Amino acid sequence: MILSRFLKFKWQPADPKTREPVAREPANGDPTLPDQTLQQPDPTARGAALERSDNLDQLGDLASAGADAAVRADAQTRYRSLLAGQSTHSPPLAERLERVRNAADPDLAAFLARDAAEPELRLAALEHVAAEPMLAEIALQNSHPEVRLAALERIQDPEHLESIARQSRNRDKRLYRRVRERLDALAAAREHSTRLERLCADMEQLTWDGESGPNAGRFPKLEQEWREIESLAPPPVQERYTQARARFMTDRQASAGRRTQRLELIAALETLLERLRHALEPSAELDAAIQYATREAPTAWTDLGPAQDAESRRLEARFQQRVQEIHDQERLLRRNHQRAERLRDVLRQAETLLHQPSEVREADVNHLRHGWDGLERPEPRERVRELQSRFDSLLDQLRARLQRQVQQRDQEWRELQELAGQLEAAA
Repeated sequence: MILSRFLKFKWQPADPKTREPVAREPANGDPTLPDQTLQQPDPTARGAALERSDNLDQLGDLASAGADAAVRADAQTRYRSLLAGQSTHSPPLAERLERVRNAADPDLAAFLARDAAEPELRLAALEHVAAEPMLAEIALQNSHPEVRLAALERIQDPEHLESIARQSRNRDKRLYRRVRERLDALAAAREHSTRLERLCADMEQLTWDGESGPNAGRFPKLEQEWREIESLAPPPVQERYTQARARFMTDRQASAGRRTQRLELIAALETLLERLRHALEPSAELDAAIQYATREAPTAWTDLGPAQDAESRRLEARFQQRVQEIHDQERLLRRNHQRAERLRDVLRQAETLLHQPSEVREADVNHLRHGWDGLERPEPRERVRELQSRFDSLLDQLRARLQRQVQQRDQEWRELQELAGQLEAAA
């Protein structure tokens, strides 16, 4: 160590101009040559030493953390040259491939993808190139067809693909065919994506509008179209469609339940309406049924919620019509009952007159007949005929009694005349 202060090797002269050519000479087997030369204060000497170095780790460190910008640039140039296989002192390909696979520098990857000596190294570096303009440049200008095709496969931008297709049409048939396949595939993917988006949006907007509504027929068509391309849908799109479909089916089932309840209410009203049409007299049972139909059933109908589809609106109109018809039929029933009761009052008066012990007068009979004729007739006609028949029968009986009364008075008059004649003869 003490002698090293006084002894200088021939690559350590004091004059920088003398050191530079010496640094370019072979190291003569001295392993310390690169390190010692790189420690020289003169940049020219350090640059000359860098050109002879084949230590990739040292060169990489200098390229990234060297104190001098020129040294960093020279170290980077030497590092790239060795790693690209452009120097006779480059490490074996397997070692360089391992370094490239573990590299994270996009600029270095782009350089190697363009300028590496071996196509294997270019392909490995290409895995770290993400910038599509650079990939497009490699796809068009790289000298290795495998690298051009590999760069093409990493491009997704349709504009870059279209540009490659235009420029490679008459230069690289294989690349052109592949880029056309990529463009066709992207167009098909866009078409499928648009179709899937439309199906999801249509299903999300689909609302249940009843069994007879247009959406009842639209739903199976959407389902059929979805099954045709479902395998092409990514999981988020499949989940979106599934949720929209589940929402529609839930609405459909809920609507079907409400529809069943509405139909049951309508059926109950229509059954009552038919009974009212054939009923001749009110009854407690009919009154209870009318109470349910006109008060409780409308409340139950309202509890089912507002009509949200065309069929529900038709059922709503049908229900309201039946309620109104029940009101009308109830009024008709009570009106007919009142009219029939008035006629029955006349019948009862006629029966009373017929069975009274005192003499029946013609005026009483005429009064009954005029009273009967002045009353309104109920419905149906069968009931009117039955009441009219009873009245005609009583009227005939009253007229017969009047006839008997006349005959009895005539008999009594004749008997009085005979008695008076006998009295006169006796006197």
